[in-house]
Amino acid sequence: MAAGYNIDKIAHNLGSEDRRIVRTVPNTPVQVGEGYSTYSFNEVAAENPEDIETVRTLMSSVGLAYEVSESICDAVLGLSGSGPSFVFMFIEALADGGVK
Repeated sequence: MAAGYNIDKIAHNLGSEDRRIVRTVPNTPVQVGEGYSTYSFNEVAAENPEDIETVRTLMSSVGLAYEVSESICDAVLGLSGSGPSFVFMFIEALADGGVK
């Protein structure tokens, strides 16, 4: 799980382009099994149906999980990763306004 690190950068840091790499971006509600996760595979991992099924099973165990293109992972992170926090802040502000 690495926000801000795309698959190419992860492969470079590992020193190998031929490793099976999966990038996953879960959000905080996964802690209570109600999260949203996305995942992307590099070409090597995408060729292995067992890897795909293992990742799908693992990520689905903590909420909704979807495979997405690596090119949109950062956008998904910004929306689904931070989205719940913004909603909670909005609800808190409404409650504070109601109290005042």
